[in-house]
Amino acid sequence: MPGLGFLCERSQVALDFVDPDDHDTKKDRPVVGVWVLDPDMRAEAERPDMDLCHLLVIVPNDQRWAFETQACEKRFRELAAKGAAAVAFMLPSGRGVPDPARNAARRYDVPLMVGDAGIPWPEIAQVISDERVREAESRIGRLEQILDPIHRTGEQRPGDRKHCTLRNVLDHLARAVDGSALLLDGRGNSLVPGPHPDSSGVDVSPSLIGHLARGELAAASIVSGRRRAHLHSVGLHLPRRILLVARDGEFTEAAGRTILQCAGLLDLVLRADEGDTRRRHLNRTTTALQTTVLKLLMSGNLRLAQDIGQSLWPGLFALRNVRVHVLEGMAQALAATATECHAAFRQSALVVRSPFRAGQLVVIAPEIPDSPGAADSADTDVTRRLQEMVANTPGLRMGTSRPRLLSDVGGALQEAHRALTAPGRADGRTVPGPGPEGDLATCVDPGAGRAWADSFFQPLDDLPTEAREGVLSTVDLAMRLSQSHAAKALGTHRNTIAARIAKVSDRLGLDLNRLADRAVLDLALRLRKLPRAPHPAHGSDGLSELLAGRTVDGWADAYLERLDEDRRELRRTLATWVACDGQVQQTARELGVHLKTVRNHLRGAEGLLGCRLLGSPVEAHDLVMALHIRKASPRLPERLTAPPARLPWAA
Repeated sequence: MPGLGFLCERSQVALDFVDPDDHDTKKDRPVVGVWVLDPDMRAEAERPDMDLCHLLVIVPNDQRWAFETQACEKRFRELAAKGAAAVAFMLPSGRGVPDPARNAARRYDVPLMVGDAGIPWPEIAQVISDERVREAESRIGRLEQILDPIHRTGEQRPGDRKHCTLRNVLDHLARAVDGSALLLDGRGNSLVPGPHPDSSGVDVSPSLIGHLARGELAAASIVSGRRRAHLHSVGLHLPRRILLVARDGEFTEAAGRTILQCAGLLDLVLRADEGDTRRRHLNRTTTALQTTVLKLLMSGNLRLAQDIGQSLWPGLFALRNVRVHVLEGMAQALAATATECHAAFRQSALVVRSPFRAGQLVVIAPEIPDSPGAADSADTDVTRRLQEMVANTPGLRMGTSRPRLLSDVGGALQEAHRALTAPGRADGRTVPGPGPEGDLATCVDPGAGRAWADSFFQPLDDLPTEAREGVLSTVDLAMRLSQSHAAKALGTHRNTIAARIAKVSDRLGLDLNRLADRAVLDLALRLRKLPRAPHPAHGSDGLSELLAGRTVDGWADAYLERLDEDRRELRRTLATWVACDGQVQQTARELGVHLKTVRNHLRGAEGLLGCRLLGSPVEAHDLVMALHIRKASPRLPERLTAPPARLPWAA
């Protein structure tokens, strides 16, 4: 395990002890990771169950509490009680640690370190992680060298490989003592199957086996006629295994040494197998945890996702905005990329196999606001590394979302997937996000938009709050992905998802078989996520009034202007297609053209708009709203655009 002195020796970290005496007395104190002590995370750091054992606590620049004696006393007392390895102040060149912090650190025997404020804390965490991996690999290498002379196992499964290795050790021991060697469990049964029934030729009482298995005896010897047997307990965990070695006649001193050596070797083999088992279990647990966090984010359970993910991915959950990347490729390339991503973004990004679509890898990275030195920030580094991986891996493609709120990971994932699957962009393996016009939901007045969405969903107000939010989250997820993918995300059956959607559509008076109804519902779901703001007491206007304004008109113009790059009458075809609820055959009849012509126009529009229209009406919602705003298609039905019931606003 790396120590504090190791961090002082790494040039890319450039940490140093404030007190020179600490370099000699505390340089070997182990450190396993970092924790950023930020004012916004103070409540998290003060939780009684927060374990900071062997963590390097990073204090960013300009922390006012560091200049206050009482605040420093309280903070360093808490950090010492929680077992922090050290506290590192990241300060500009020439600045020193404030005296109150120095005195408190000395009083509570907490090593105090100082570093350059220009070094990002993820770089320090990465150095620690890399050293821990290197040490683990070194230990594994030494173990493999010990086992190499007898490790002739070929291409076998882990369980078979363990038995073959144990069998080789036992065969070697049997030949060395000119007898037999068995490895028994706590009941006296052989643990290692061989080509022939194993028999030692001696009778061992169950009570003796029990004493050895329970650790009450370390070794024993028995005599049965001409046969002599030595028994040794193997392993640290109870019940222990028992090595039984038997031969005709007395054991020589050399045979005794060989038995002890092989007993130690068997112990190493069993420990290595236990380590493999724990590692596989840890990998399965980590994968399940990553998937759970992603599903919680997708279903809107932000608080629970933060509680689970904060300690594992502090770089992700400490910020409000994230950027989602979706990588797609063949299984082998995707597996190698996943391994590389886990190694590169240990604590700064969530990397998880998509539980919704096979052959996809989801990377959720923090989006750090623009600031001096932002070129070296974590989000830029993640994006750059991913682009390098895609460029160097044949068959791998990537779609990226714009920065979105952490609470809107579902929308970001949909956006990244749309960018990945956008027609007309197959030549570029790193696929950009949507066009420059942005999201319609961000173009309306937040207060009016939230008020309209609240009124739109008012028929659901008689439901309990938790049930109402659960139903709306389900519908939102199904609108973004699909009913089957929503069922996977929520861990429920598709029929349950369909029932919830039917309940919402019935109460809201929507016909979700119609494209216009789905587009309005999708907009309402997006607007309900806007921050609540004051608005007129008489209630909100209808959808037509909400979508009337220069900003919204500009959005619609920018969206539809992309169609003008094609000389065909795409706008006319799309307007008719929307009026026909996305039915291609009916559109062809209305326009009096061939069915193939309509499909060709739709494919051309897909490439220009960066969305799929054929076979994926979910991505046509923005098109419906843009055509409605610019009056390029029949207006939306009055039941969708009329002002809601005039109800007093409860502040």
